Amino acid sequence: MPLHLVRPNSPPCHYCPKPATKLCDYAFSPERTCDRPLCAQHAVSDGVLFVCGDEGSADTIDYCREHHAQIRLGIRKATEIAAKKLWRYRQKRQKRQRKPVEKGT
Repeated sequence: MPLHLVRPNSPPCHYCPKPATKLCDYAFSPERTCDRPLCAQHAVSDGVLFVCGDEGSADTIDYCREHHAQIRLGIRKATEIAAKKLWRYRQKRQKRQRKPVEKGT
């Protein structure tokens, strides 16, 4: 059984009172995803996105029921979600790398 981290202030699942451990990754645009809070029982997992590099990471791709149904009908492609997660990762990484440089005397 997979381990799901639950924060003390986690919002409840959209479908039940259990704490949410995942968010819906359905992309409305390159800058915005659904982010509906979901528990492990109600999240529909659609794979894992691996990001390579110095600070590589992995993230699950999960959907709420409504958006999973739309994807199954071919309205949206899962690759859009993967591209969105990669874009967010790169933005966060660039912000960390933009630290002020101290000038020597």
